[in-house]
Amino acid sequence: MKEELKCLLERDYNIPTLRPTILKLLKLDEDQLNSLLMNSVKISEELALQYIPGSGFRCWNVNTSIVGVLPIAGLIERKLNKELLKNNLFS
Repeated sequence: MKEELKCLLERDYNIPTLRPTILKLLKLDEDQLNSLLMNSVKISEELALQYIPGSGFRCWNVNTSIVGVLPIAGLIERKLNKELLKNNLFS
C-alpha cells in the first residue's frame, strides 16, 4: 500500500491537506494502513479514499450531493489503481 500512496507525493494536486495526510499514513505500519484504507479514510477535507481487496482503490468527494463529483477524485483513483497494477505485475 505504501508504494502506491507514495505516487501521490510526486505531484501537486492543489489540495493543501493532501500531502500532510499522505505523509501521516506512510508512517503507519502495513497492517494499520490496510485496515484504515479498507474502512476508508479522509485524505483531505473533501476527499475520502478506500481500498477494496481484489478491486482496487476508490476515491470520492464526501460532499457530492452539494458540489457534484470532483474530477480530482477520479484522477487520484486512476493514479493509485495504475500504480497498484504496475506494482502487482512486477512483484
